[in-house]
Amino acid sequence: MSVGNTSPQSRRAFAPIDISIPCAPPKSCAHLIPSTPCTREAWHDTTLNCLHTDDHAGLDWLSRHRLGDASPSGARVVEARMPWAREIDLHVPASPVLNREASIGLLRWLAIAGSNPVAVDLSGQQLEPAMTDALADILKKTGRLTSLKLINCRLTAPQIQNVCAAMADNKSVLALHLSANSCSQSASTIALMLQQNSTLKTLALEACGLEEPGIEIIGRAASNNRILEELHLSSNDWGDKGWSAMTTVLESPALLNLRMSLVDLPQEKVFADFCQALENNTTLKRLTFGDSDELSRAQADCLNQALEKNLSLDHLEMLYRPFTSLSGSSQGSAHSGWINNCRLRSVSLVALRFTEPECDALISLLKHSGSRLTSLALRASYVTRDVRRSLVDAITKNRNLKHLEVDRETVGLSGDESDAIDRALARNRRLHVAAGNAVHQLWNRSGLSLPTDMAIELGEAFADCTTGSTMTAVVEALFIKV
Repeated sequence: MSVGNTSPQSRRAFAPIDISIPCAPPKSCAHLIPSTPCTREAWHDTTLNCLHTDDHAGLDWLSRHRLGDASPSGARVVEARMPWAREIDLHVPASPVLNREASIGLLRWLAIAGSNPVAVDLSGQQLEPAMTDALADILKKTGRLTSLKLINCRLTAPQIQNVCAAMADNKSVLALHLSANSCSQSASTIALMLQQNSTLKTLALEACGLEEPGIEIIGRAASNNRILEELHLSSNDWGDKGWSAMTTVLESPALLNLRMSLVDLPQEKVFADFCQALENNTTLKRLTFGDSDELSRAQADCLNQALEKNLSLDHLEMLYRPFTSLSGSSQGSAHSGWINNCRLRSVSLVALRFTEPECDALISLLKHSGSRLTSLALRASYVTRDVRRSLVDAITKNRNLKHLEVDRETVGLSGDESDAIDRALARNRRLHVAAGNAVHQLWNRSGLSLPTDMAIELGEAFADCTTGSTMTAVVEALFIKV
């Protein structure tokens, strides 16, 4: 469908997220697009070979392409990334570990002067000190890197400090992932980086062995940072002072995403202050919360009030374990917070047992006329038959839900139940697409040009407030009048 004459800038901003046909590869990569699909192993071997041989043309081609989803046979199709996307992305396989020669090849490629930003994922690699020294030097001298993932690289404290010190003055990296490395002795350097860096938007420090003093100093630094949008601090030991520091972080106008699961609960007064800050926050879009500890009644009341009255959250991921101690008749109110927040667009629930109180809470949200929920993820290892039937009924009758993530075999969905859910989700997606198409026609009829995917997004935004069919009828009525 034609979308009119759009400028290159608007095309980059609103073009559909699609995959184009692969361009002709250099000789070193030609074998990846034969008449039959290739495998992940072949892709990884080619990447390593290009690193070993300093094949910069091959690395550039690999960075601009990717493997599609695996077929039942394990084969994958090579796909080109969006041709208008400026950033190129190189994911180095975690296994086998790069040897010195391949590491040198990677660094040479990163150091090439060029205009294209580069996102590099070295997660799982065992990086030698010389490698992180070279990375730090690149961070200081080049403006190509926009994302650096060093997850589970077994970095030592001096290595982490070296990278973070280089990041302090870096102007290009937008995302730094250091999760699953030991950062307990590097908190001060990380905090100094947050104080001095003016471009970093995402910092991931999950499962880094951080303790109360480290979380406190990082939290204080993050609270004064007006650029950082995502902070991942799950699976660390916050302590009361850490929680207090993170309370001030919630007052930051920039923070959009906070991950804080598997964090021990603080004293009730500290927890109440945190919940009050969450209630008053007007910018946070995504929150991941939960632990194996059980909430007290006072803590549950504070959290429920915060979740119900918060006006900005779009996505909530929560472990159910904190509410399990609130048994009997009182447990119904234990879930009152999130089920009464009809502004939520996406909910992810994790529970060992998904029982009637949880089911009733979720069904209440699915049936609420004002609910904007379009995506739901259920991760449970046990669901009773009655609960399953009630959930299937609520899901199939909901007119907004478009995406459902659930282990259907573990939950015990029958073939008929699974088919009914698929039909309902497909129906809802069609309704929203129809609304988007109607917006697109209306806009183009008025003489302006609107890319199709942008129209669909607008249609979804309106459709979330009512039903897709109602939105379509309204837009079509307006279309007739134009």
